[in-house]
Amino acid sequence: MFCVIFVIFGFGSLGRLAFGNYVKSYSTFRDTMYALLFFILGEPDYDVVINANQFIGRMFFLSFMVISQYFVLFMFIAILRDSFSIARLLQYKYEKAVAKHMVNTVLLYLNFFFGQSSSQRKGPA
Repeated sequence: MFCVIFVIFGFGSLGRLAFGNYVKSYSTFRDTMYALLFFILGEPDYDVVINANQFIGRMFFLSFMVISQYFVLFMFIAILRDSFSIARLLQYKYEKAVAKHMVNTVLLYLNFFFGQSSSQRKGPA
């Protein structure tokens, strides 16, 4: 988690230094962080960044999008992995309870049939 925050703040500083004098949405660090948040959410202000500096703007946009999507993808995979682990644990507990019930039922029937002598058995009349 610290790595994600560190990378986002690094890109925020880079965006502020590269485009702060040319683009209003990058004039302060706070505005730059908002612009990066909009990049992540899918509303990039791509044209403004490209008009400020074509090469640096393209590299900034491309690298930030690749790295941020990489982090989002791995967070999604981590959530899925945790969910599968929890589901597997619950399934194991359920299977263990079913097996215990089956063993108790078999023991109950065995005790009923073999535990009592034939003279003590009471069956349905």
